Amino acid sequence: LVGVTFGALFASFSRVDIEKVISESELSIPTIIYDINGKVIDELFQEKREIIPFKDIPENLIKAFIAYEDKDFYKHHGFNTKRILISLLYNLRKIIFRQKGVIVGGSTITQQLAKRLFTESEKTIFRKLRELWYTVQIEKKFSKNEILELYLNEVYFGHGVYGIKAAADFYFGKNVKDLTLAECALLSTLPQSPVYNSPILYSENSKKRVKMALDRMIELKFTTKEEAEKSYNKLWEELSERNFASISSPYFLTTSKAPYYTDAVLQVLKKDFSSDDIYKKGLRVYTACNLDYQLVAERFLKEALDKLNKEYLANTKNKNDYILNNYLD
Repeated sequence: LVGVTFGALFASFSRVDIEKVISESELSIPTIIYDINGKVIDELFQEKREIIPFKDIPENLIKAFIAYEDKDFYKHHGFNTKRILISLLYNLRKIIFRQKGVIVGGSTITQQLAKRLFTESEKTIFRKLRELWYTVQIEKKFSKNEILELYLNEVYFGHGVYGIKAAADFYFGKNVKDLTLAECALLSTLPQSPVYNSPILYSENSKKRVKMALDRMIELKFTTKEEAEKSYNKLWEELSERNFASISSPYFLTTSKAPYYTDAVLQVLKKDFSSDDIYKKGLRVYTACNLDYQLVAERFLKEALDKLNKEYLANTKNKNDYILNNYLD
């Protein structure tokens, strides 16, 4: 019965065309609104993400993820049996002796990708079997570099940020190619725990995790101890100067340069496109707005309104003073 059950399960999995599903699965990409000269007015999104090809991902970033997440990535065929058994024994010990702490996973990068693309987040044996099946199929259909490219563009980095390019911009205000060694290490720690490894929310824990990631890179001879320490110290100096006080999401970093115009464009888009189209399909919207003129017009409008408000308040104060003085008399 067990054999027939597992046979039926895997038969049902095998009917899925992995290549077709992945090619048809579109990552959520922001819609960008441009003015008449090609300047960006605003972005509309639910998931802040920008796609980047593998050739544009720096070597240090790839090494950081390999070291922290899956050091045998280029050796295994999807999953690491030894790693799974070690994590299983470790977690069983914690459960049996009722020890506190985080449950450790044994997932490879390919398993994590399979989980995100093909399974739900519930922790069941059936879900794990599906994940392993899809992991093997992904490894058969795609090269290691293609798997890494998919993973780094898909994975969640916390604070509403998806994909490595958007993460580099949000946390450091940089292009991916300009990331330092320690910045790459920091980003590699986030997918495992986007909240508790966040340098914004839990800086002390983030420091420990980045140090751990750099130590693993040193152990694998991806960098030297001197380079790691120098980059590590510089990272926290620069982050301390970056104002995260009022930022909890990239939504707050993206402010429309012409909010009234953006709102008018959005109303037009809603007539012809669904919400998914507008916020997830990466539309490129070209408008008749001249952003330079728009900004000048809005500045003059603000100045005129401020002047009117001051005059109104002054007149109101004079009127109230006159009424009050007559009442007292």
